[in-house]
Amino acid sequence: MRTYEISSPVAAEMYFNNSFVGDVATFFNAAVARLGGAKPRRPQTPRGASRADTKHQSLLDRLDHWFWRQQQRAQESYLAGARDRFDLERRIDAIGRGTVGRYY
Repeated sequence: MRTYEISSPVAAEMYFNNSFVGDVATFFNAAVARLGGAKPRRPQTPRGASRADTKHQSLLDRLDHWFWRQQQRAQESYLAGARDRFDLERRIDAIGRGTVGRYY
């Protein structure tokens, strides 16, 4: 049995990858991925609004919503590319800090 003196994400990842719990979690993650996982739900209309209300939005509101959906899809595809749980957490932190997509 290895001891991990370093308290860091790298040490946690090493422990997770070399433990029984890590093996079981990886197995279940692969099984869920093979089954297709959860199906995405369609966006709901705002509470108290009907479909007719959303059709009468201004052009700028609809354009804003379209850009928001594009950003959501890009973030979801970025998160879906994670190799494991630790990579997913790093990517979520990067999105939270706003460092994803900056090229300067």
